[in-house]
Amino acid sequence: MGSFEITEPYGNNAPNVVAVYPSADTLPENLLKIYLHFDQPMREGLSAQYVTLIKNGSDTVHEAFLDLQPELWNAERTVLTLSLDPGRIKRDLQPNKRLGVPMHSNAHYQIIVSDAWQNKRGQKLAKPFQKNFVTARKDTKSPEPSEWTLVPPASKTRQALQIDFHESLDHSLLREVFQIQDGKGQTVNGQWKTGQFERQAAFIPAQNWAPGQYKLLIETRLEDLPGNNLNRPFDRDLTKTKASAAATVSELVFTIQ
Repeated sequence: MGSFEITEPYGNNAPNVVAVYPSADTLPENLLKIYLHFDQPMREGLSAQYVTLIKNGSDTVHEAFLDLQPELWNAERTVLTLSLDPGRIKRDLQPNKRLGVPMHSNAHYQIIVSDAWQNKRGQKLAKPFQKNFVTARKDTKSPEPSEWTLVPPASKTRQALQIDFHESLDHSLLREVFQIQDGKGQTVNGQWKTGQFERQAAFIPAQNWAPGQYKLLIETRLEDLPGNNLNRPFDRDLTKTKASAAATVSELVFTIQ
């Protein structure tokens, strides 16, 4: 019988960090989540050892990230969700009182991923990764779809519907929360793309647009970078906020001529 060889999908190539979100270089001081994208499946449970937050090039921010076990990986183990400790961000919680907020405005920070991190096959990262950014003041305002700018495409084309949020939104959620419906309530099939710094999105339909009225449906769990969703801010004063039934979907109407 003949012999054959099964080739490993990544060969002998070392893994790399290929993207970090949010991608902007100016971020709010109360940033909540960071998404690390690798080009190969990585070993789990090690982010506390290999991811460091540095302030002003020299000061390590200790206990900046929430130490979750198990960690929040996608099914392929190529995308890791890291959360800055919400207990330090939210007012009046014990971690906030004990350690203060993880980041302060008007400072320079670096997220450093060590090249000692190994993939599933035991290979270390090809090189360390560093994301540099500066911090702006705290953002405590929920996103407002009514303030977004929609640019409808022309009918009988597959031009993209353009949406400008006027702020950066959560990269992962932007891939999940939108739906387009036509005037008959039927879902319009197509592809979503995210724009620069996650401030815009575009929808390209699978077929030409027909003239008429459409709805953009938005799940209200959509968040901005500090975790404020469409219904409520992340760090709200519960003593002054009256609980009420929250909508699960918001909608914007647009017309294609």
